[in-house]
Amino acid sequence: MFKKILGCFFIFCILLLMSAVEPGETKLWSLEDFNFWITHHSGIVYAYHHVEGLYISKDYGNTWADITQGLPHKVVYPFDTNEIRRLTCLYLDPLNPRRVLVSTSSELYLSCNYGKNWEKIPLDQPVSRVVTIKSCALASEDADRIAIGTGFNGLYETKDRGLTWTDHSNKLGPLKQGLGFYEEISSLAYDPEKNDRIYFSAGFGKGVYLLDLTENKLVDLDFSGRSMSIPIVEMAFRPQPKPIGEELAKIRGLSSDPPGETPEIVNEPPVFEALHPEPGFGWILQASSYYNAYTYSPEQQNWRVAPRNPVRKMGLEILTEGKKARLEKSAEKYGIYVSAYHGGDKSRLKNHLKLVKDRGMNSIVVDMKDEYGIVCYDSKVDKALEIDSIDKRLDVKELLKTCHDQGIYVIGRIVVFKDKYLYNYMDNKYAAWDKTTDKAWFNGKEYWLDPFCQWIWEYNASLAVELEGLGIDEIQFDYIRFPTDGYVRNIIYRFEKQGQARSDALESFLRVVQEKVSIPIGTDVYGFNGWFHMGNWMGQDIPMLSEYVDVIQPMNYPNHFALDFLKWMTYTDRANYIQKEGTRRTAMLGNYNIVVRPYMQAFLMNIYGEMSMTPQEYEFFLDTQAKGALDGHASGFTFWNASNNYYMIANDLSPYIKEYEENKAMRIPF
Repeated sequence: MFKKILGCFFIFCILLLMSAVEPGETKLWSLEDFNFWITHHSGIVYAYHHVEGLYISKDYGNTWADITQGLPHKVVYPFDTNEIRRLTCLYLDPLNPRRVLVSTSSELYLSCNYGKNWEKIPLDQPVSRVVTIKSCALASEDADRIAIGTGFNGLYETKDRGLTWTDHSNKLGPLKQGLGFYEEISSLAYDPEKNDRIYFSAGFGKGVYLLDLTENKLVDLDFSGRSMSIPIVEMAFRPQPKPIGEELAKIRGLSSDPPGETPEIVNEPPVFEALHPEPGFGWILQASSYYNAYTYSPEQQNWRVAPRNPVRKMGLEILTEGKKARLEKSAEKYGIYVSAYHGGDKSRLKNHLKLVKDRGMNSIVVDMKDEYGIVCYDSKVDKALEIDSIDKRLDVKELLKTCHDQGIYVIGRIVVFKDKYLYNYMDNKYAAWDKTTDKAWFNGKEYWLDPFCQWIWEYNASLAVELEGLGIDEIQFDYIRFPTDGYVRNIIYRFEKQGQARSDALESFLRVVQEKVSIPIGTDVYGFNGWFHMGNWMGQDIPMLSEYVDVIQPMNYPNHFALDFLKWMTYTDRANYIQKEGTRRTAMLGNYNIVVRPYMQAFLMNIYGEMSMTPQEYEFFLDTQAKGALDGHASGFTFWNASNNYYMIANDLSPYIKEYEENKAMRIPF
């Protein structure tokens, strides 16, 4: 009888445990489960997971409560989930852990009761509608004072919770990049007791500064890691540390205590007294990179390296096995772009492949669907047949056999949201729409579609699936963005769902592709989009893209950057720097979980005086770009010339490539 009772009790316990967790539900119990977090010396921890949301712990990370309610959500395929919009910043008041500030790329939210309720802080002029918020901070002694740092627009501050804003960017002289662009403000922190002093880090390892608003001056704090371009990703003021004990170990996520019950978020939080440091300790500024924490003493004005205490995860630490395999397959590919006409012409293809081999390269990018929407091979995709967009210019199987026999990796290029055939199809049903004329929007040269349309996503994904079946090595999606030229303010998108952001449209497309395609996929982006956080402009949000694509190809063409940008450099030095720094920044924007394979400018434009270059100068110009990209840790590169005339690639690139590959294991990812 006792055994039966014990058995029934055991079964009851199992059923109880099974009912406690819903199928597919994720339970987050450790800091190791989160993407980034911030801790308070009182034991409060706020932590964010890009899928599960925002959580709070009041016991050093042993138990967690979800505080996502009230924050904005994405509107993404398959439209049956409730995913939080990506957070870019998480800031905690060092004197009052009830007060926490978070930001998405375009919105700002404040809670004064541990995240139980959220107040949206308005953003208005002079803050631009396309500004990308990268960092934020709360003033401890003034409840209405908030600062935001942006991806390329500088630094702004409000003293009335967003009713009015002041642009402090004109005080950031050393951070000006030219053409109205500023270096990214990657993290911010107010001095807890002197709110006219704002500390901030410049993005991509460009230093740490103090903006003193009382004296109206900017002070370079001579950050000790700047010489290595170490990026600072979070900053916070903390009391001077006591000897490491159990509490600090718990805050660092080292506790082995089992999870307990979820802490209650009370309706009326207890009133906190100001948590000032104990006498004799004072405040220090902690600046965290991906590997170390660095501390700065405002009184002693010196830097020290603290024990390893990361507050953000690098993509390298969370890659899936499938992603790792795709990255390995697509890495270290060097080559040229080949049009479908040249790819289908045996004589021309033979010459291109000889050039590739003779110059030490190993890949080609070939048009499979071009910028007019022409499907360049004998496709059997129903939608392509329905649109009548097929014009067979090459035989994919024959092309692949020819290339693979010579060890050449083949990347199929598919242009997505610029497509004349689909633009004209069914009386412009899928075109971007002009609200002023009530007709398809046209800027005089380009045929843009509606990126919010699922039919378009499915069409392009179907072509990628077909090409994978034919044996292509990699798919490169081009023109995954919104239009930028012409009267874009007149455009409306008729397939846009309420609350959808531009990045939601691109993310939805890539989710559709990810469901269907298993080979490496990539996309090219504007060079500026690989230089700054600019996702709110045309939707090309590289942190988001890097979660879905394996390769990002920034178009780091020197002549596509206005001459006012980095104008103090010589043109050749500037070309080298744009490739080097642009490659490095793209890797950082992608959280180091992508292959960065930049495009090289193998064409000239007269507006920059390039047409006066001698052949020898042009060859040197091209070699300079290649060296710059490799010095910036590129894992390959592709030369672009629309007419496929590559006479300027005159030198063997093998020595540069060999040197890079021999030393890559010694390189650190920043």
